[in-house]
Amino acid sequence: ISMSQQRSMTVDKVVERADAYKIKSIYVEDGNNVLDVYDAMSEAIEYAREGNGPVLVEAKSYRWFGHSASDAGKYRDKAEVDAWKEKDPNVAFKKYLIENKVATEKELDDMEESVKKVIADAITFAKESPLADEKDACTDNYA
Repeated sequence: ISMSQQRSMTVDKVVERADAYKIKSIYVEDGNNVLDVYDAMSEAIEYAREGNGPVLVEAKSYRWFGHSASDAGKYRDKAEVDAWKEKDPNVAFKKYLIENKVATEKELDDMEESVKKVIADAITFAKESPLADEKDACTDNYA
């Protein structure tokens, strides 16, 4: 089900593969740092919108869970998983916003509740909506 990146590639970073295709690449060492990822993506978007071609962005992060519902992730060290959970970008960015007086904890909690309601409403809408017509499966697709 799973193989480490080190065992499946001959390069240390995925971005190193972009050179072979003459594609611009950007590496984000801490992919859990929201501001670092924002800066990298802003650079990539600007580059692409200027018509310079694609950009490969690699943001080093961690998947806490297995690949699927059938993958319990038992092959990973619990201490490693726990260490990465301590770097949760949602928690870290919330702390950053409060410490830098961008928002209060109450404002952020209110936003979170609002977002949860939007998601719950979207789920309800999806469940109550009729299935799409099969003839539309290939409509407006881009590949």
